[in-house]
Amino acid sequence: MSMHPFRYPVTSRDRRHAPAGYYSYPSYLPFLRDEFDYRCAYCLKRETWFPDVIFSIDHLEKQSNATDKICDYDNLAYVCQRCNGWRLAENVNDPIKHPLGEHLQVDAESGMISALTDEGTILIRGLQLDRPEKNQMRANEIKALQALAKHDKAEWKRFMSYPEELPNLAKLKPPTNPKAEKGIANSASARREAGTLEEPYE
Repeated sequence: MSMHPFRYPVTSRDRRHAPAGYYSYPSYLPFLRDEFDYRCAYCLKRETWFPDVIFSIDHLEKQSNATDKICDYDNLAYVCQRCNGWRLAENVNDPIKHPLGEHLQVDAESGMISALTDEGTILIRGLQLDRPEKNQMRANEIKALQALAKHDKAEWKRFMSYPEELPNLAKLKPPTNPKAEKGIANSASARREAGTLEEPYE
């Protein structure tokens, strides 16, 4: 019951999915939700915490700088709309291949964020991760989840788990998808159906 709700991933991996061929990048949204575990890549805000908050797609290399990557799946990240709107960083490394846990750390009690590297300092400034409202959001969520863990374990589990409704990626058919079968088998929806989905999760 002591899971850290703002622990940034520390291990890199290949992208789980590799859809390609769409002419409009919003078409990749269901794959990106699963790729980034239904939370903002930058602030770790989860869909289950704020069901009314709009999440969106961010281009790691800005569209104006890389017009050839506007619909490149590997150039896309799943983020909350607030982080997307506040982002000042010119370009950001892929958080999947270059995990933010190498550069950022959030205190499990106060919610305050700190940099572990020079890159972390750039990320905090460029993504505005230390804005007062971000710090307050983390502090509020930590306190609320601690209270739930103590008094309502079922509700705590719901907030720390995947959303109840998960997209069935097997029903989606992008024009080309060389890793479709493997990626879909590892999707949250498929793992939940097989009884292997890790819930709750960090």
